[in-house]
Amino acid sequence: MADMVQNRRILQQFVPPRRWQNTDCGGRTLWGSLLSMKTSNAIQAIFERFFNGGLPALLILFARLLQNANGFILTAIVAYRYGLDAVGTLTLATIPITLFALFGTFGLHFRLAQINVNNGVRNTIGLVSAAASLPVIVIIALMFGMVFGHNPAEQLQLSAIALSAPYFAQCNVMNALQVLQGKEAQSIIAPALNSLGLVAGAFSNDFSNFCLVVLAFRMLGIAIPYMLLPHDFSAFGQAFGHLRSGLRYLFSDAVLVASDTMILLLSAHILGRSDLGVLGICRQLLTASDTPGWANLQSVYPKIVTGDDAYFRGLIRSMLRLGALLAIVVTAVAVPMGIYVFKVGDLWFFAAILMSSVPARYVVVCIETHLKARGAVSYANWLTAARAIVGFVVVGVATVSGGLLGHIVALACFFISLAVVEYALTLHNKQPGSVALGAGEAL
Repeated sequence: MADMVQNRRILQQFVPPRRWQNTDCGGRTLWGSLLSMKTSNAIQAIFERFFNGGLPALLILFARLLQNANGFILTAIVAYRYGLDAVGTLTLATIPITLFALFGTFGLHFRLAQINVNNGVRNTIGLVSAAASLPVIVIIALMFGMVFGHNPAEQLQLSAIALSAPYFAQCNVMNALQVLQGKEAQSIIAPALNSLGLVAGAFSNDFSNFCLVVLAFRMLGIAIPYMLLPHDFSAFGQAFGHLRSGLRYLFSDAVLVASDTMILLLSAHILGRSDLGVLGICRQLLTASDTPGWANLQSVYPKIVTGDDAYFRGLIRSMLRLGALLAIVVTAVAVPMGIYVFKVGDLWFFAAILMSSVPARYVVVCIETHLKARGAVSYANWLTAARAIVGFVVVGVATVSGGLLGHIVALACFFISLAVVEYALTLHNKQPGSVALGAGEAL
């Protein structure tokens, strides 16, 4: 009994009585608090097994999922309100958007974490990238609308949609800045404004007005997040040097975009329209499964830059677990979607084959991001170029010989094999360590 009294006195020195005594006022017992703490720690441990970035990764993931949802909502609104012709116009406008969304980043989403400058300078560099790209996209969008628009109305629509391309490029740049400054919650602003623009534009009966409203909200989605960040405009002169240096990070992405476009063009020539539609649905599911992995990598990119090999191996393991989880979830979702939404009863079968490669896809993107973060850009570009060429040959031959099923099986097997090869090459080719750069270095 004396020991119990002594223990109680010790507890009172560190824990207020209301935290451990039973009360009728809703107070929690000490043991209840400890149990709650253990439960919370267990949940956090489970979460961190899949997301190395913790809460920041979850915020970036939510922003990216909202952005993906906006794409589906946009197509649904246009089809319902303005008809299939408007959907065709929208699809055509994705060509300049896809290209500019890549080159309009100037590779800053890779480079910013490697520059050893203050946040104000980084933010100014990002802002300059947006300002520098604007005149270019204005010219491209107007010319694209004039060339491909069948009438003045469609010319306006194509130009307005294409003009929103900087929004997609700057979302990547701003996300990188927000992660570096611990402001991941602000990443939700841009896609939220995009959603508001879609809702506001849907009240218009004219598709041209809809396009202009969406464009206005997307421009706000760029302006407001930059306004919330501190800037150091004395670094204005340095910015263009960093933009030039960042472009070298885009070679691999440009090669992959070109290879993917060629594969799609070949598939469109070989496959019937119904099979091509199923392939398109499978690719959308694949994009959905890729999104959490990209969000996780973006949230931990600064750590990849400074981390050691042990951190990289731990990241690979967590990405494998996350990829496996997403593969199971997306395959399960494909069953009801195939039956009730797309009216494709065997969609789950094709999705299951493709989803088997998701963990491997996560490993591949993790390795290539790691190489860029460590400064081995040339090596990463070499790997990516080889991947694009071999992928086009393998998937192209399989599509010609095996149709839709051949395409999907070859794509899945290719990424699984690629993950094994790239991991082995990376282990046997040690790359240089952290490559944080000073403001005037490597420009």
